[in-house]
Amino acid sequence: MQADTRTSPKLFVTLGTIRPYRLDPLIDSLLSSGLDLSRTVWQLGSSFREDLPGEVHRALGSEEMDENILAADVVITHAGVGSIMRILELGKYPVVVPRRRSRGEHVDDHQIQIASLVGRLGLAEVVEAPDLGIEDIRRAVGKRIVSQGVSS
Repeated sequence: MQADTRTSPKLFVTLGTIRPYRLDPLIDSLLSSGLDLSRTVWQLGSSFREDLPGEVHRALGSEEMDENILAADVVITHAGVGSIMRILELGKYPVVVPRRRSRGEHVDDHQIQIASLVGRLGLAEVVEAPDLGIEDIRRAVGKRIVSQGVSS
């Protein structure tokens, strides 16, 4: 029996590897979302934790990243340019969560600019880490990026 992608989507969460910045509010929001996270693959970098459901990694190689992006119903990513570009190149419509300097998640707020751009262009669902919830993820399920824009 196949899992329902609205209640138990296969998620790939990629938070980059920049040190020493953590993105725990994103992780905590997912944990409290009510979603079944047992099929989630986590690439956590400095936010590494062992208390998470699913498959947890500190870092993944580029081939493993691509495999997980392609296998996911939804990709949730920090607003790193390289991460977003690769996710879009592979045809996925990501949920983008910018890191914020005010929460100690990055050295500055450049990720807000990147997230705003992809949001305005309709290439991603953009949400702040503490606000990430089940509806943000559900809106991204089934959407794909094609050469002419977003496809539902």
